[in-house]
Amino acid sequence: MGRRVDPRKKKKVSGARVKNQTLPAPGSVAGLLGWELVLEARRNIDWPRRKLPKPEVVQVGSFRDADNKVHAWLWKHGIHESEWVGGQVRDGHGKCVGTVSYNGRIWLPDGREYKL
Repeated sequence: MGRRVDPRKKKKVSGARVKNQTLPAPGSVAGLLGWELVLEARRNIDWPRRKLPKPEVVQVGSFRDADNKVHAWLWKHGIHESEWVGGQVRDGHGKCVGTVSYNGRIWLPDGREYKL
C-alpha cells in the first residue's frame, strides 16, 4: 500500500499565503502589478508646530520595492518613528496585503513577518 496523505496538509508554495492568495517569492514582481503603498505621517504632540507632508499613494512592484520607497520617503521628509502611520500595501481592490513598519520589517495581515 502507498503512503496516505493528510488532505489537511497543503503543498509548500514559493512565498507566503494570505487568505487563499499566494504572494510571489521575495524580490519577485509577478502578480504584484497594481499594488499600491500608502505613505502617511501624523502629528506628534511633542512637536505640535512641525509641518508634515500630505499622505501619498504610490505604485509598488514588490515588498522590497515598498520597503525602499518607505525609507526614501521617511528620509526625504525627516519623519520620526512616532509620526509614522503609513506603510500599508494594498491590492487593486483596496485590501491590505501587508504593512511596512518604520524599522523596515514587513508584516502580513495575519501577523506573520514577511522575510525579504
